[in-house]
Amino acid sequence: MLDVSSDVPELEGEIGLYKGVSSKVASVANFFGVSEILAIIGQSSDIDCTRADAPKAQLIGGPLSENTRKAKFASVVTYVTANGPPVLTVHGTEERTVSYAQAARLETVLRKVCVLSYFVTVKGAGHGDFGTLVLPLDNRVKAFFDKYLHRQCVEVSTAMINWRKFQENKDDK
Repeated sequence: MLDVSSDVPELEGEIGLYKGVSSKVASVANFFGVSEILAIIGQSSDIDCTRADAPKAQLIGGPLSENTRKAKFASVVTYVTANGPPVLTVHGTEERTVSYAQAARLETVLRKVCVLSYFVTVKGAGHGDFGTLVLPLDNRVKAFFDKYLHRQCVEVSTAMINWRKFQENKDDK
């Protein structure tokens, strides 16, 4: 949310020591983040998002179906503009906590307004499975931040990673 909300003055807040300092960030790495809260309804998940005690419902103060305005205001896609910083999104296709469709939706919205976006699909991975992919993902995250924080001329790969194949190769060694 910090990625996309820096152009929205009412979201800057009025507490803390640095009220006059922009919250704009230079780049964002998004690992299985929620991008559109209302779109969660009907997407496959291990969490029943229609319940009042679901995490997203707790975030907005009640059931999603009864708080559509709040859900929209709490959704990243609501604030995406062409002024946004580059985004690296990494998401597993077998994700059961935050649907892969959330990442795909964010990618569509970012590309529509021409925000630099890098979308890495991890085929076969679920929520938190990335710990076993330390080297391949760390290299991509490092390249992304080197490019946008350190202004290095590096390539950021968006090639799909096959988590199961990586696991098999790792187990064979």
